[in-house]
Amino acid sequence: MLVKALTDHFEQLYNLIINARSRALIKVNHEQLNLYWKVGSYIHVKLSEGSWGDKVVEQFETWLKQKDSSI
Repeated sequence: MLVKALTDHFEQLYNLIINARSRALIKVNHEQLNLYWKVGSYIHVKLSEGSWGDKVVEQFETWLKQKDSSI
């Protein structure tokens, strides 16, 4: 059985890990949201100005899957 003092240290280390994980997830979510906003804005502009037709989004999806299936 662990000594209480050692358990307290382990709890502190655990809290450091959990807090860092939470901060990392917040940053990742922020970057992902920012990316989605930029992609959506880019597509919206192209569609609005008539540069792209309705099928371009589906064509982009197909192209992107071929280019990098991990995305």
